Amino acid sequence: MPNLALQPRPGQRRSVGDAPPDFAAEVAALLAGTNGWAVDPSDSATLFTDTAGTTPVTTPGVSTIARINTKFGTTTYNWQQPTAASQYLWNGASMGLDGIDDLLATTAQTWSANMAARSCTWRAQVDDLSANRCVFSCSTATGTVVRYQLQVLTTGAISWATRRADADTQNNFVTSAGLITTGVPFTIQTTEDFAGTGAVEIFLNGSSVLTATMGGTIGNSESTNSARCRFGLNTSNTLTDWFRNKHAGGIWAPTLHNAAARASCKGFVERFAL
Repeated sequence: MPNLALQPRPGQRRSVGDAPPDFAAEVAALLAGTNGWAVDPSDSATLFTDTAGTTPVTTPGVSTIARINTKFGTTTYNWQQPTAASQYLWNGASMGLDGIDDLLATTAQTWSANMAARSCTWRAQVDDLSANRCVFSCSTATGTVVRYQLQVLTTGAISWATRRADADTQNNFVTSAGLITTGVPFTIQTTEDFAGTGAVEIFLNGSSVLTATMGGTIGNSESTNSARCRFGLNTSNTLTDWFRNKHAGGIWAPTLHNAAARASCKGFVERFAL
């Protein structure tokens, strides 16, 4: 167990001679007291080969994932896939997606409602960009009202759809092309100030690649839960934009992260090779 007294708090600068950062402790502190969460495929205790969550995964490259539980925050949530052929392959530190039908999904979780701000961190790698690749999405039950959807386009651009209230027009932000290349791991982070300035920003591997202002009425996000939430697939019933290759999970926080907090989250998802 690391000596947490030696660890800088989130937002605190480190100095030469400090103990190595404990990114898990830093992210746990960032999410403490909130309904935010982290999905961590490197933690075998959170992954199961059955949807009931009774049989843990055992062997990287062999075990498939029927359920993955979140960690940190006030509540444990889970994503499930009962169909064996559509389960992700556990790779020890990441989840392997075939780009055809692999999917983990959940419904109507309280973490998606009534946020003053939102900060997300995702770690993944694609090996094929012949189609758009969806990293994570959530929406209303039919998928017609997208609340958050992050994709890598065939051009290598990052595409992000988001909104505060369901009645708002969907915001669509797209970075320049060529930022994501096949076979190269990437970390995408997004921040949104719903109730404040409306500022939004996309970061790739720690560097800002897009800044903008969200349209719609200033205030908290929609107060109802998202009924469709998916790793590796968009919210549409047409079932397109399947993610392919490796996904290392991510972090969802109902707060606005500063540079130090983003660095803690980035360090957490990058601490193991995919």
